[in-house]
Amino acid sequence: MNSVTGLSGAKLASRERGVLLATALMVTAILWWLLTADLLTSGHAVHHAASPGFIQTFFMWMAMMVAMMLPPVLPWIWFYAATTKATGSSSDTVSWSQTLIFGSGYFLLWGGYSLLATVVQLSMTASGWLNHNLAVSSTAGGTILIAAGLFQFSPLKTTCLKHCRSPLTYFMTSYHRGPAGALRMGFGHGLYCLVCCWAIMAIAFALGTMNMAWMAAAMLIFCIEKIAPGGQIFSKVFGFGFVVSGVFLII
Repeated sequence: MNSVTGLSGAKLASRERGVLLATALMVTAILWWLLTADLLTSGHAVHHAASPGFIQTFFMWMAMMVAMMLPPVLPWIWFYAATTKATGSSSDTVSWSQTLIFGSGYFLLWGGYSLLATVVQLSMTASGWLNHNLAVSSTAGGTILIAAGLFQFSPLKTTCLKHCRSPLTYFMTSYHRGPAGALRMGFGHGLYCLVCCWAIMAIAFALGTMNMAWMAAAMLIFCIEKIAPGGQIFSKVFGFGFVVSGVFLII
């Protein structure tokens, strides 16, 4: 672990902030367009466990992960880019390559989640547990919602959400220089984020894995939890809403 000073004062120039924001908006918009246009699923292909179906289903999940998680993680990428100026050989230069590596380390974790979700979805489809909307039964869906809601109140959720809302603390205590350090830090943050958000992501199996309305709602939930003032309180409110919705879905 390296001791890094001056990170609290790390800032990006307006042009650099604009580059990051424009890139994030472009990537997010393209992915949402691909998903809503059904260009990643090609109709019925996601219903089959053959190799093409597996690949398409994986890319569908991965596209969903990036589309939903890029907006709430943008402040972290933003802050990391600033740290490359504060700790680099030139205080006026952002290391865009290391910033990209940091983001790649983060989404590497979500790639693993996408792979697991793909296996689960295709297995459930083959077993007849998913209906034509790629959702489980009302009872199973309600159970998933209740479980996700209760997880919102768990100490593990609280700890991971606190981390996700505190980039400065993480960078001050766990900063590692260079490309390998960028990957390590992105992976480390991604692990916290994955534990924090996996249960909400799993609600997709209750409402339909290609339910665009739920995807948009989930992205908004993540942004509120991780960025908005009082996000910790809203997290509990969302949890209560999940539990109530699950009970109504079952009965």
